[in-house]
Amino acid sequence: MTGGGGPGRAKSECRALASLGVSCPLSGRCEEPPLPSYFLESSAGAGARGEPSGCWAAHTALTLVEALRLFTLFRAALERRGLSGEAVVAAALLHDAGKLNSWYVEKGHSFHNISSAAVALRVAGEVCSIKPLAAVIAQAVLLHHEYRMWESLSSSEYLIRDYYTLLSVKARTVKLHERSGKALEALRGLAGSALRLVAAGEEGERWAELAQSLVDKVKARQAYSLTPEEERELASAEHAPKSLPLYYVLQLADNRAARWREGVDWRAELLEAASKAGSPLELGSLVARMYGSRSRILLTAARSGTAWLSAGKPL
Repeated sequence: MTGGGGPGRAKSECRALASLGVSCPLSGRCEEPPLPSYFLESSAGAGARGEPSGCWAAHTALTLVEALRLFTLFRAALERRGLSGEAVVAAALLHDAGKLNSWYVEKGHSFHNISSAAVALRVAGEVCSIKPLAAVIAQAVLLHHEYRMWESLSSSEYLIRDYYTLLSVKARTVKLHERSGKALEALRGLAGSALRLVAAGEEGERWAELAQSLVDKVKARQAYSLTPEEERELASAEHAPKSLPLYYVLQLADNRAARWREGVDWRAELLEAASKAGSPLELGSLVARMYGSRSRILLTAARSGTAWLSAGKPL
């Protein structure tokens, strides 16, 4: 494999960032993404890896933007749970760090959330401002593809009964791919610019500095792994009161960011559907009919009451 692939979808993600006023530091030097953000479905059937597509750095930056927008909406509720903007920044920035893994890049490892959690636990634990929440952040990262975990739990030929056993079976040492440095260089610039736009003033500057510090720490180590104690920590239910709300924000932000791969603004899609509906219930039915499997992204954007119908208010 000689490149990140999927230049069309990667360009859609770059255009989405450009529309926010964020330009990639690799512009003019990047004929194709350093690393992909996902793999297309293969015509060879289940278990076969398809073509690499998208841009890992652009998708991560878009997830950061969406996550901080959600944090702004639900700030009071999240802070009551002890979840700061810094925790949201760290979870969003590290949620796909496992895709830097050579094994993922070359083989399309489907359990990148476990690899990402291993990186997140280590890196977040090295930053003073978020160190007490390192396990919470890593657990939210672990859960952001929860449905895949449950599929494995329910269908495995082995007696896998819980997340701890699944972690022990699926966790592998994360070895950063040779092109990860270039991808992290791109993310460092994108994240700093994006966060300073999402949040102005001192807070935006603080979030941008945190994101860039996390990128530097990821880059500083070439391999990550989980000890048995860390596996148990990641699977511990004691973090759930904080990790679950953070996971909900992260999964929604990730889904919304992924929608940009097709060059479509999910907000415009939702507002178009809302203009045709007479009530939130009718909107839900309409979105389900119009968008099928993609409806999970759009329905989670609808708000209660009448605010959902107003194109003049942020969603």
